[in-house]
Amino acid sequence: MHVEIVNNVEYALYVEYGHVTRLRTGWVNGKFMLTLSVQELERELPAIMEKMLQKYMEKHMGR
Repeated sequence: MHVEIVNNVEYALYVEYGHVTRLRTGWVNGKFMLTLSVQELERELPAIMEKMLQKYMEKHMGR
């Protein structure tokens, strides 16, 4: 299975990882939205795939 995630807004990296403020007087921490989502998916994916495999086997092998 292959998943491609794209965010084409120019500021996506700054939201994800953080950035210096406009006046360069401080730092805004990143939100790590993509990073956290990937981690969550990696935790949940085995159960999701198992369920999909079971449904496939029931449909095609009559189990």
